[in-house]
Amino acid sequence: MVPKIARLLALTCTALRIAAHQPHDPVLTAALSPGFASDRTLFAVLDENYSLRKSTDRGRSFHTPSDPFSTELITVVAFSPSFGVDRTVFAGAAGTGVGRSTDGGETWTLVNNGLADRSISALAVSPEYAADRLLVAATSVGAIYRSRDGGASWQQLDVGAAPAAVTDLAISPGFGIDRTIVAAVAGRGVLKSVDEGDTWQLLNAGLASLALTAVGFSPEFTLDATLFASTLGAASKGASPAASPGSR
Repeated sequence: MVPKIARLLALTCTALRIAAHQPHDPVLTAALSPGFASDRTLFAVLDENYSLRKSTDRGRSFHTPSDPFSTELITVVAFSPSFGVDRTVFAGAAGTGVGRSTDGGETWTLVNNGLADRSISALAVSPEYAADRLLVAATSVGAIYRSRDGGASWQQLDVGAAPAAVTDLAISPGFGIDRTIVAAVAGRGVLKSVDEGDTWQLLNAGLASLALTAVGFSPEFTLDATLFASTLGAASKGASPAASPGSR
């Protein structure tokens, strides 16, 4: 079983355990720390005022950290790959923008400089974050933004064509070499960039539906060039072709 699939299964089981303990508070979003096996840390967003909860005992108990999002729906939580060292985690909300914590998620600061649209639907953090400080955020109206300073400022990227909701973002595990980012766009398909988001190309060959819900990289992407995409009612696997910068 590849690590990513194992992690997804663990996340699903964790979410189910949370719902079982608190059936009146369905889990909307959950995320595991990169070092979950040792630090036992996870975040969950519950359907009780969209509250953010933190657990450091694998979901057996939770507490509520400071929350800058008020009653806005938190749509995504994304950890720094170096969370064990930098204690950094990001969260996006449908209206309030992006929040950043540098103390393991106990306190949060909104980091929205440059975000013209704050209806955040997806976030992804570079696997080289400790060195490049890069992350990308997307919105429910189709905007994609990039930050090169840990969220302190954002630049909107040109993804071409008419805007549509971005449902997911993923950054290649070999980003330090291949500079690849992919986005799932509802009704439009899979967008891929090989230059950190400066230019984008549609990759829709073989997709039976363009109702994209999620996208992800094989853990061995640098060797097998494999991407995964899911749509409403289906999932697809395909090899990622080499893209020429500037093509859309």
